[in-house]
Amino acid sequence: MRIDLTVAAIYPEIDLSLEGGVTAFTSLLDALSHSKLCDGGWFTATPSEEGDASFIDPLQDAPAAAKWFAKREEMILDGRPRVGPRNIYAAGPRPQGPSAPPPEADRYKAEFSWDSGWGTSGLALEFYAPHPNYGIDAAMVLEVIDKIIAWRRPQHVAARPAAYHRDHHPLDRQREQLGWVGWVPFEIGVEDIPEAATLQPMHGGTGVIGQHAFWRADDATAVANAQALDLRLNSLGVLPTSVELTRGDWGQGG
Repeated sequence: MRIDLTVAAIYPEIDLSLEGGVTAFTSLLDALSHSKLCDGGWFTATPSEEGDASFIDPLQDAPAAAKWFAKREEMILDGRPRVGPRNIYAAGPRPQGPSAPPPEADRYKAEFSWDSGWGTSGLALEFYAPHPNYGIDAAMVLEVIDKIIAWRRPQHVAARPAAYHRDHHPLDRQREQLGWVGWVPFEIGVEDIPEAATLQPMHGGTGVIGQHAFWRADDATAVANAQALDLRLNSLGVLPTSVELTRGDWGQGG
């Protein structure tokens, strides 16, 4: 079964060299490897030509990963100055053989973008299939979010089907949403948000679960519940706009 789930974390602008970004990213991958949803390890595909299925294990050989991303950036820029963020990635589970699998075999993928000059940096973790043994539920996603926040404190984290974000956003497009599971850098009491299934104090803020079971964006009842959650969070003033995120101090102080 294929699913459509994105966990997005938004950070203030992060200033790291390419090598520093790879080092930071591999520390996150290592932490995520100890979560149920990402327990299959990681690999970074390193194609040099069409059909090349070579890959690097960034946890086993971070210097080789840094070298590959430097080469990739050089190929993309082709002598032009860089405009926009640096971007690195890894997918999983790690192949057992000598070749990377086709993209449709990936169960999850992480992408880290920083040093954009636009005021924010970001982490996107996409899930394409449930865990073969554990499935997927909100508690497992909140475990992933906990590790993301412990790695580097963000301004906002949201986990939702990408189609919900695209087609069912109940707020102004300049304002973030939460959708299914997420974290806000503020304390919220249960009495403040009856639409939430679970609230959990987490890293000076609140982990929020809207519904325990995974849902798809074609489930009208689940979408309506997610929209009600987002509208309530917005009424509490805990969902930032893009302007507030670009400023870089959203939620500081917990």
